[in-house]
Amino acid sequence: MARESRLPKGGENLFQEIKRVCLEAEAKGVKLFRLSIGQPTGPALLSAREGAAEAIMSTKESMHEYQDNGEPGVPGFSKAFVQANVGDFDLSSIDDIAYLPIPGIKPKAGFFTLW
Repeated sequence: MARESRLPKGGENLFQEIKRVCLEAEAKGVKLFRLSIGQPTGPALLSAREGAAEAIMSTKESMHEYQDNGEPGVPGFSKAFVQANVGDFDLSSIDDIAYLPIPGIKPKAGFFTLW
């Protein structure tokens, strides 16, 4: 019996949807502050790539498990983080604004060793 994926066929994934929504908003003149480092221009710093490689290849359990200390997180962190990174621009002047924290590269980092 052939194995079949449990994932839905085709369609856009979360990151493709976010990119599409952002591009649509920008096309309408909405100002977006992109603070992600997921698609930088050029390669990451060599020290960052070496650090990532070391972490991925580590056999230490602590490098491959979720670090959950039972805390609910810091209330308002996303908003404060964004405000700290947009300089003098006053985010409170925008009536309809949302903050979307997206998990980092960790879930995909394991694939690097396959290339």
